[in-house]
Amino acid sequence: MKHNILTRFFTRALFSTALGLGLLGVGFGASAQKVPEEGVDYRILKPTQPTESPNKIEVIEFFWYGCPHCNALEPALNEWIKRQGPDVVIKHVPAAFSNAWMPHQRLYYTLEALGKETELRSKVFGTIHNERNMLNTPEAMADWAAKNGIDRKKFLDTYNSFTVQAKVQRAGQMSLAYGLEGVPSISVNGKVVLGLGPNTFGNIDYFVNAERALLNKSAAAKKG
Repeated sequence: MKHNILTRFFTRALFSTALGLGLLGVGFGASAQKVPEEGVDYRILKPTQPTESPNKIEVIEFFWYGCPHCNALEPALNEWIKRQGPDVVIKHVPAAFSNAWMPHQRLYYTLEALGKETELRSKVFGTIHNERNMLNTPEAMADWAAKNGIDRKKFLDTYNSFTVQAKVQRAGQMSLAYGLEGVPSISVNGKVVLGLGPNTFGNIDYFVNAERALLNKSAAAKKG
């Protein structure tokens, strides 16, 4: 699996889930005020990428269901998401660094199209990482979906739809545009990309707050 420049931090601090979540939580506390270091904690996107949420702060998690790091991050990420206000928009984009990852891209967009991704997201991770069912074929996914209350035929029809294929292609284009080197990676407003580190959420908060200040300044200028 390819990794980004911060994977070494994950290896040291987050490989143990229990320990990792404890360190990730530091971002909620005092060390959230630490200024992130370019080239260590984040990299600047050049050019800045367009967002789909005008007058909002868009935070994107690039992930793969089969990634153990993404699985370990999920509980702390969910807690962070709960803390966000209405000016922050959270998006998940399934990445693919090999053809083997692509079925999970389709799985994500199929569940999203059926309105079930948020509800079943933790179950997908649990099935793959705890039950060791990799859900790597359409048949395996359809069987799993049926066990979780989704009509099997409807799942497969959606999985093979043009809409899902188009979204998979778009995810691939975004991965290239954002210069991804691994997952999980977090982007804030199309301007920076962050990987995992001891102060992951403090770093994200830093850039979210910076973007919020810019939005507030712009709004004040318009009122003028």
